Amino acid sequence: MSNYIHRAVIVILIMTATNISPALAQNRGGSADIQAARDELNSMLDLGRFLGFIHTMSAEQAPLRLSDPQVEQLLTIVREISQTRRLTGSIADSYLSHIEDEVLTTRQLTFTDQLWIASDRERMSSAGAPSATAQQRGSGRASGEGSGSSSSTSADQSEPVSDLAVFAGGGDFNPLVDPGRPQSESFLAFIAYLENRTGGNPP
Repeated sequence: MSNYIHRAVIVILIMTATNISPALAQNRGGSADIQAARDELNSMLDLGRFLGFIHTMSAEQAPLRLSDPQVEQLLTIVREISQTRRLTGSIADSYLSHIEDEVLTTRQLTFTDQLWIASDRERMSSAGAPSATAQQRGSGRASGEGSGSSSSTSADQSEPVSDLAVFAGGGDFNPLVDPGRPQSESFLAFIAYLENRTGGNPP
């Protein structure tokens, strides 16, 4: 069973248990453009959160520590992301898929999935529902802070509409390098970790 199908099954089970439908999640407030921007933001935060879980895994799990070639690959990727002035959901999904398919091992992916699911369970127990992103992407993952922790921040109604409006209008927007956002702090910490692993030298 592929990773995608596996995650889709997880989401269906979560949605069934919580009686939440995709249509209901997608219609939670805002104009169509703002909702579309919010959906894309969820994908961007998914990427940041995934990178955070990789950071946690490599720093805390010696058997799953990133190899030197993996560090070089990821450092190239995160530097590209940091230089992207307008990050989009499709770009974020492309990076995430590339890391899953081309960079991490099966054991590493399994561990990051476990971190993600555990975080979602804790988040659902406090919030009472899975994130819209998890439902829309067909993933067991929920968007939020890229720290590998359970204190995640999703692109829900608390997201400033002004930021979403700028993005919806085609303006520059990259939440992973936006000062003040928790996911930005985590993203920059991951870059620092990777650079430290390489001695601060370009890949």
